[in-house]
Amino acid sequence: MRRDGPAVRPSAASTRQTLVVAGRPASSSRPLHSRTVPSADVLHVCFGGLGGHLSVVNTLTRELGAVGVTSGVVAVAPAEAIASTAGSWTGVEFVEPVAIRRRADLASMWTALQAGRRIRSRVVVMHTLRHTTPIALGRLATRQPLHLVTRESHSLPSRSWIVNVQSASSVMWGQAVVFLTAENMAGYPLRHLPLRGLRRRRVIPNGVDVERFRFRPRGDGMWGDPITIGMAARFVPGKDFASLVRVIAALREEWGDRCPRLILAGDGPTHASVRALVDELGVNDRVELLGHVPESQIPEFLDRLDIYAQLTDGEAFSMSLIQACAAGLPIIASNVLGVRDVFTDHEDALLVEPRLTEPVVAAIRSLVEPGTGLAARLGAAAHRLGVERYSSRRMAASYLELFAELDSEGPWLEARGRLADRA
Repeated sequence: MRRDGPAVRPSAASTRQTLVVAGRPASSSRPLHSRTVPSADVLHVCFGGLGGHLSVVNTLTRELGAVGVTSGVVAVAPAEAIASTAGSWTGVEFVEPVAIRRRADLASMWTALQAGRRIRSRVVVMHTLRHTTPIALGRLATRQPLHLVTRESHSLPSRSWIVNVQSASSVMWGQAVVFLTAENMAGYPLRHLPLRGLRRRRVIPNGVDVERFRFRPRGDGMWGDPITIGMAARFVPGKDFASLVRVIAALREEWGDRCPRLILAGDGPTHASVRALVDELGVNDRVELLGHVPESQIPEFLDRLDIYAQLTDGEAFSMSLIQACAAGLPIIASNVLGVRDVFTDHEDALLVEPRLTEPVVAAIRSLVEPGTGLAARLGAAAHRLGVERYSSRRMAASYLELFAELDSEGPWLEARGRLADRA
């Protein structure tokens, strides 16, 4: 696709925000000339605030850009969330902000429709589903092909009827649906409906750039002093930070001064309640709450850890877990949907029953027990898993193959060949 260069167009609902375009700041107070048309090979429509979409889209756009495939972003989020990611988007030609004020925000739908009309791309990937209809209508109004891919990233336990309605409207317009795991595809609640996009279903897991992470063995003779456990996630009800805090309190009773440190990275609505629990249990000197850690600093965060723990009620696909794999950390994770079809218990992670403290305590004991070599073995196996199955290049190759099925005239096969040459 023709490149018109970096471009930003502010929406009426998101003026005076600063965005990053093609790796450098661009002020939305500078108006875009009306004849300038933002264009890219792939348009990503995603949540524009902090979270998993930012990491996934940045990883994918970097890999695609390295083989000559251009990308643009429509960032959908509250205005303050879009502003919080200024400087965070990489490898894109433009970022188009669509600010939302509430769930039923007709103004943001109109802004999205205008973005769909104005932006030129060969393929659209819907990482967030709420605004699929206006994006699709905008493309139809300008006679652009509807090469639209719906990316299903909601975990099955957290799905609501609103999510299912949004998903149905997106899959109805699309030509393909991407699921992050086979288990999520098999359990997709709308799988039996005659929706257009379901004719072409693919499992494409998220990937990480494994070269960004330093792999070092953990285990006998290589533990930190004290041992450090960590978890990185949004502080939301489905992420069980509280049980990890209770684990530290239990280990302090049992181990005294040898009690591990716990470092928690992330922010969100349950952050205050977790902080209150830390105070209540008197483990302030053993638990550190970092707040949000930028994506660029995640490798450094993981390098501080001896054990990675992910306690959760369910996942669509956890980028944090795969990043921990890339770092070669021994992993303790809840045995729930979205985890158990990625890891095998006692082969590349220790899987524990959710919402219980004692199984996590027992798992930590088994990892640090001298002479077993369990931690080193699990860490090495997790690293192999990340490299062989969940690398960013493998993810990019799968998307390029799917794009080629939708758009036979695009640059996809040539780009896939260049990607293979880089492996």
